[in-house]
Amino acid sequence: MAGALILMATLIATVTFAAAFTIPGGFQAEDPHKGMVVLGRNMAFRTFIITDTIAMTSSMMAALILIIMPFQTDEEIIKSFLGYSLLLLWLALMAKGIAFVTGLYAVLSEQLPLAIVVCCIGCILPLIIYYGPTLLVVPQLKES
Repeated sequence: MAGALILMATLIATVTFAAAFTIPGGFQAEDPHKGMVVLGRNMAFRTFIITDTIAMTSSMMAALILIIMPFQTDEEIIKSFLGYSLLLLWLALMAKGIAFVTGLYAVLSEQLPLAIVVCCIGCILPLIIYYGPTLLVVPQLKES
């Protein structure tokens, strides 16, 4: 389990690191603000930056915990390390999803209908995937 979690933490850290440096909207090319972020004053962009940072740091913390874990001998400590890393990875996944949606919204805000559709898909589809199997199985269990 620890091997799968450290792989997941590393992948999330890699994706969020890349997202931070391929800034949505790009950078100013002209003086006097050359090199500054184009969407710097946009609230959706600011939310993107904050959630991307949360995802990056929590996935790195989970990876660090999982790297330190093999050096522990007490089973209770190992179990707590796994629990903490799993919690941090859930936080990273949720923050990464929010960063994705808000980054797209920041870029697409001039095309509001498309931005709204993207946000709805980004927010509703994970819920359907997470709760969908439960909604399909529970009615079948009640019938039998």
